Amino acid sequence: MLAFILCIVFLVVSGCLYLGNDKFGKLPVKGRLAIIEQSPNYYGGYFHNQLKLNVIVKGGISISGFIKSFSMKEIIPCHLAPCLS
Repeated sequence: MLAFILCIVFLVVSGCLYLGNDKFGKLPVKGRLAIIEQSPNYYGGYFHNQLKLNVIVKGGISISGFIKSFSMKEIIPCHLAPCLS
């Protein structure tokens, strides 16, 4: 049990150290910052999408409705594969 806990602690600590590396989230400076600031999608201090996307579709859909749309009956129709009733 102790070995398991030590392995989990080791994985968490090593993951934090790896993700704390400069290549993950380092703020741009000098040349890289100048390139970013010249981008047409970068203004007001952050990037903006090129396309305006509507998050909610017409008629709306709830999260439960979205999850139900991925049921197996809709993915694999019964006339194409054997189904359990």
